[in-house]
Amino acid sequence: MNLSALRRRPLAWAAAVLAGGGVLTAIVAASQPPQHEDTVAFGSTPQRGCVSLDVVDRSVQAYILPKSSTGPVGTLATYSAVVNDAADKTQVGSAVGTVAVLYTRPSDRHIIEYRTEQMRLADGTIAYHDFEDRTAVALGKVMHSRVQGTSGRYAGMTGRMDWQVFGTAVGHNRVPTHIELCRRR
Repeated sequence: MNLSALRRRPLAWAAAVLAGGGVLTAIVAASQPPQHEDTVAFGSTPQRGCVSLDVVDRSVQAYILPKSSTGPVGTLATYSAVVNDAADKTQVGSAVGTVAVLYTRPSDRHIIEYRTEQMRLADGTIAYHDFEDRTAVALGKVMHSRVQGTSGRYAGMTGRMDWQVFGTAVGHNRVPTHIELCRRR
């Protein structure tokens, strides 16, 4: 599978907890998402037993608990997001999540966090929970995450989510997301 052709997915909010005092620091990730000629329509089925979704989520609210005096490590946050169709015109769901900043990786000084998110769509729920490189997110890198369907049409399915953050702050971001889920064989 050509990764450059996959859609980008940043999680609901494009803000990082990288500055002191519990302040939500804006990420300036990239100016515009790449355009793709081979966009898959929302909800299309690329192969038997699989579903492919393209959505855009936009954070609408974030709550950051005060950080420790040692920097971003130890910061906790919750967030909510609106999930729109691929054209970013119609709301098709919502998302909620939590994030905990765990440590700074010694090899490259990247900040590592653990994130959980549930994306609720009309036909089911998709869950994500994994470690991620917060520094790579802040730099506008394309992220690749494992996801699983937890209810409705997506129950019992597993797959991947590709995403990338565009924007500067909660309420002013765009997170194109490409999800592919398949039934276990």
